[in-house]
Amino acid sequence: DTITSLSFNVFSSDQGNYGINTPTYFCLDDIVYTTINNKIQNITNQQITVFPNPTANFITFSENITEAYFFDLTGKLILITNQNTVNVSDFSAGSYIIKAKLNNQYLTTKFIKF
Repeated sequence: DTITSLSFNVFSSDQGNYGINTPTYFCLDDIVYTTINNKIQNITNQQITVFPNPTANFITFSENITEAYFFDLTGKLILITNQNTVNVSDFSAGSYIIKAKLNNQYLTTKFIKF
């Protein structure tokens, strides 16, 4: 069987005349997926991290990346780099998501700037 779509329903007990009265947020994190090529199952378990985490100034990737995209939690692109050590001292305090390319695949991690 193949999954061709995925949907979610969000419910709230705070219903008004025009729908949900309070903001509704939904987030997916640490998604693991399986791909099948020529009936041979390939499972990707490769991970990437940054350290120190949390940080005030610099982060370093646990692996040699070829490119990385830094996003804030609203999805706004903050920085694109190909450096393994990145100066984040100009970032505002908060949580960030990184999409990094490693061995021709993109991996996601997150860090906290204080």
